[in-house]
Amino acid sequence: MQLTPDQKQKIAAVVDDENRQIGTVRNDNSMSMQQKQQKVMQIRQAGTPKIKAILTPEQLQKLAAIQQKMRDQQTGNQGTSQPQPQH
Repeated sequence: MQLTPDQKQKIAAVVDDENRQIGTVRNDNSMSMQQKQQKVMQIRQAGTPKIKAILTPEQLQKLAAIQQKMRDQQTGNQGTSQPQPQH
């Protein structure tokens, strides 16, 4: 997926902000590991629409295809969704 320099800069700003927030969460000793994981997921989820808003419809389609492929690979690695050939 080809990004324009402007898109790269905008997405980098979103990712940098996410990483800064995640770093703060990781260094917060008042939270349990589970709370930290939930907070990190919230941060990532909040950043997703910001990134998607920067992309063109064509880029969004490519991103969705890439994400689906990654999910398929993860599921396939677990061996739950891929039937094994029987001999």
